[in-house]
Amino acid sequence: MRLIQKSGFLLVFVALSSVGQISFPTNDDHFIAVTAVAIGRMCAEQKPEMNYSLQNLLSMPDRGVTSELKKEIAKVDADPSLQDEIMAIQIHAAGDFSAMKYLCPSYAPKDTK
Repeated sequence: MRLIQKSGFLLVFVALSSVGQISFPTNDDHFIAVTAVAIGRMCAEQKPEMNYSLQNLLSMPDRGVTSELKKEIAKVDADPSLQDEIMAIQIHAAGDFSAMKYLCPSYAPKDTK
C-alpha cells in the first residue's frame, strides 16, 4: 500500500512538470498546489544551504506551470488554514528519501542546477 502511495505521489510531480500542456480542474490544481508547497518546504528544511524555494520552482519557464496553477500555489502557500493538509503530504513523503533526491533539485535556484 505504501508503494502505491509513493507511486501516486511521484505521478503528481510528473503531472506538475507537464501541467502547461493540459488544463486541470480546480480540485486537481489544489492537490498539485498543496503537494508542491509541501515538498518545497520539506526540501528547504532538509537542506537550507541549497536555497530551495517554491519561487525557484515557479520561476523556471521550462516547468510550463499555468497562471491559474501559480495562483493556486501562492494561495495554498499563504493560507494558514491549509497547514494540516500540507503537513499530511509531508508526513507521507517523509520516509521517501529517493523521491526527495529527485524532487528537491526542481526547487533549486537556476544557477545551481
